[in-house]
Amino acid sequence: MWTSPDEPLVGVGECRDPADHVPVVRRDAQAVCDLLGLHPQVPAEAVVLGNGSGFPA
Repeated sequence: MWTSPDEPLVGVGECRDPADHVPVVRRDAQAVCDLLGLHPQVPAEAVVLGNGSGFPA
């Protein structure tokens, strides 16, 4: 789980344009953080898309 704004938040890449996928990953991460009472905002800059195996593309 992402817990630090200084670390990347890795989202698994899909067959989507990153411009469409980054907001989805950010929205879902924000929802989890809100539920857990963690950081108030997940910045879009923290999202890094992986290549489907969990590693950055």
